[in-house]
Amino acid sequence: MANLMDSHVPPHSLEAERSAIGSVLIDKDAIVKISDFLKPEDFYHDAHRLIYKAILDLYDKRSPIDLVTLVNILEDRGELKLIGGASYLAQLANEVPTATHIFQYATIVKQKAILRKLIIAGDTIKGFGYMENEDVENLIDNAEKTIFGVSQTFMADRFVHIKDVLNKTYEKISDLHDPDVKEKYRGIPTGFKSLDNILSGLQPSDLVVLAARPSMGKTALALNIAQNVAKKGHAVAIISLEMSKEQLVERMFCSLLSVDSWKMRTGQLTDEDFGKIGAVMDELNSMKIFIDDSIGNSIAELKAKARRLKMESGLDLLVVDYLQLMSTGMSGSFQVNRVQEISEISRSLKALARDLSIPIIALSQLSRAVELRPSKIPQLSDLRECLVGDTLITLADGTRVPVKELVDKEPEVLAVNTQGKLIKSKSEKVWKVGTKPVFKVKLATGLEVTATANHRLMTGDGWKKIGMMKKGERIAIAHELPEPDGAEDWSDYRIGLLGQMIGDGSYLNNAPMRYTTSSEENSAFVKKAAEKEFGMKVTRYKGRRSWHQLLLSGNGNRWHYDGVNKWFRELEIFGQRSHQKRIPVAAFKLSNQKIATLLRHLWATDGTIFTRKGNSKCSHVIHYSTNSQGLAFDVMTLLLRFGIVARIYRVRKGEYKPNYMVTIYGAKDLKKFLNHVGSFGPRKTQAVKLSKALEGVIPNTDIDTLPQQIFTKIKKSMERVGLTARQMAELREVSYCGSAHFNFSPSRNLVFNYAFWLADHDLELECNNNLFWDKIVKIEAAGEEEVYDMTVPQESCFLANNIVSHNSGAIEQDSDVVLMIYREDYYEEDTEKKGVTDVYIRKHRNGPVGHVELAFKKEQMKFLDIEKTRKFEEYGVSE
Repeated sequence: MANLMDSHVPPHSLEAERSAIGSVLIDKDAIVKISDFLKPEDFYHDAHRLIYKAILDLYDKRSPIDLVTLVNILEDRGELKLIGGASYLAQLANEVPTATHIFQYATIVKQKAILRKLIIAGDTIKGFGYMENEDVENLIDNAEKTIFGVSQTFMADRFVHIKDVLNKTYEKISDLHDPDVKEKYRGIPTGFKSLDNILSGLQPSDLVVLAARPSMGKTALALNIAQNVAKKGHAVAIISLEMSKEQLVERMFCSLLSVDSWKMRTGQLTDEDFGKIGAVMDELNSMKIFIDDSIGNSIAELKAKARRLKMESGLDLLVVDYLQLMSTGMSGSFQVNRVQEISEISRSLKALARDLSIPIIALSQLSRAVELRPSKIPQLSDLRECLVGDTLITLADGTRVPVKELVDKEPEVLAVNTQGKLIKSKSEKVWKVGTKPVFKVKLATGLEVTATANHRLMTGDGWKKIGMMKKGERIAIAHELPEPDGAEDWSDYRIGLLGQMIGDGSYLNNAPMRYTTSSEENSAFVKKAAEKEFGMKVTRYKGRRSWHQLLLSGNGNRWHYDGVNKWFRELEIFGQRSHQKRIPVAAFKLSNQKIATLLRHLWATDGTIFTRKGNSKCSHVIHYSTNSQGLAFDVMTLLLRFGIVARIYRVRKGEYKPNYMVTIYGAKDLKKFLNHVGSFGPRKTQAVKLSKALEGVIPNTDIDTLPQQIFTKIKKSMERVGLTARQMAELREVSYCGSAHFNFSPSRNLVFNYAFWLADHDLELECNNNLFWDKIVKIEAAGEEEVYDMTVPQESCFLANNIVSHNSGAIEQDSDVVLMIYREDYYEEDTEKKGVTDVYIRKHRNGPVGHVELAFKKEQMKFLDIEKTRKFEEYGVSE
């Protein structure tokens, strides 16, 4: 071994490789003994790899395998010379006297291949050790997965061609028609006939989510299934994060003895019951049930223990009780909480089910939202969070696209990471859910989002469902949008013309293209831009006083578009009336410098830069006015490129269409606008005046504050370093005011001050993230609408109408089967369904959904079959 390590030659046996191939060449049936486990990539020598691949191809075609056919196929592929010619094949055939030992030869080749894989795995794991910035638990998990993958010697480690699967699939289909062998293709029976008739048992690699409200019998049903599975000789592992192993075994005793659990706990069992205990102990003792109640609730630890158990004792079913009590070990100062972690946990469990090729039953507790409905029967939508189709999703390229236009796509979006920074993240799936009741959430900035009651937004307390929110709560929105990579570049003339025309232009169908203004600077720019960029003819017509109109000719005709007409059609904005006007989607891909040019010219038309006079009580303000609500939100979004959070106010006079004012106030944001956007034409004088007025003005820190809940983190940090509130006040050189120190929404500067004295990096990150904390001003029912779901695996969130929105339906998306439990007698005392539990199969990835009834003996923690099954849907066929 030392010599091998010194020479760095990977493990291999050319003699075994030659003998295996030679055996096949002298015995046409020899390939049958090794083709199911020996693969071409297991051979060390390149020539042997090519030869064996050709042999397998001949075998798949049911062609004879001999020197003639093998030479022919290698010659056709241009590989005959590469392997040493026909003479080398003849040499291989002559070296082996008999094919009797072909299995042993092939096993040696396979074992050497595994050793080479082990070396590669070792190098990979060694590399993990140098990744100091990565999460340690994730690195350990990846290392274990790497080793476990090597141990699975017959597991494919690359894409598999469909032909490698077809034969086995055909055999399975044929066998399913044979009553004698049909049962071997069913999954592991749950022990409940009615449930197994729909599920066909628990299938390998499936993640089965068992969901319900508390006290419905989730744990009891899971334990009953575990016992039934173990009775058939299967190995079952139970990970209990809620109950101790003693409590679980007591429940099993009650179920098998059919005795009241209260009597067992209080020592009131009868002599007859005691007489049965010995038999029950023998039965339980014979079952391969493994219980772990000591797990530290980390998904990484769970996966490690499951893999170890699989290798040491075998494992056929894993039960996790329950999802919401697990953690991922995710860290960071931003709001990493239970909801975000659950998404990661469900994905990890699904991956584990596939890795181990076993079913996993994961229990999940539904929220109180179920009980807020008239009907308490749980629905699949209780695991979903949905948005209406017009909700604008911010993509990584800067554009905003309605979620309904992203269905069946996997766009790269902007998401919020654990430090509260906006980053690019790949979405996994967008899909249409159906029609649901929705609610509209309106914020103080004017932003709004319409979604189902289950949809979660980021609040000061973490992710919260809209149905549980109230007026006055703080909601996270984007504070500063990043400049897209590879931003598009248009000329300043073209961008400026677009801004001027959106503001004061008319580009309707079947009408001449016009621009109306009283500004000579604006007029001159539009004329020069139209002529220079598009070669158009511009004619001026005088109006009242200084007002005049420019007619832009040269736009082609109805058969051939040209000039600005053609460009606006390409941008999909031609024909918009004033209340329909929008910033074209393509413009959101521009760089910050070009966005500033666009805003500068927009403001030159319908914008205002106002400076307060003397001691007037009114404030300095910058605003843009439009009667297009969509345009107002577009402008608001473009301002976020410069970290400017504007507000939209709706003003209506008489019977006129409402007007929308995109308003900027506060010295900090006003200065940002003047410095980054600037001014053009009639706004230049206004900008100079405001700039002078703002000189020396200290920005008001009360505009951009953090949620009051940040003080909870501050208090914990103070406890960590052993500081009292009074001592903290002394350090900060302020008067001690008791609880008043923590009864308001603090500015970022104040929190940064705490972070400095407490040396708390997480608090510091809270002050420097990309989020602004808006406030809910109204939540109202908005009827029913078609809604859509979206999943972003990495960060579990995205921007919806610039509002930080949580991942949708992660548990449902990851699961293969969703079972939901409902007990009518829990809610209605006089029901006729006493002792009956409804189990709804709400999702079945590979089969029908349905509804079964089980008898539930609550005192004995025992479920029993009821010979009655009501399927309400089977492959789209209604009852």
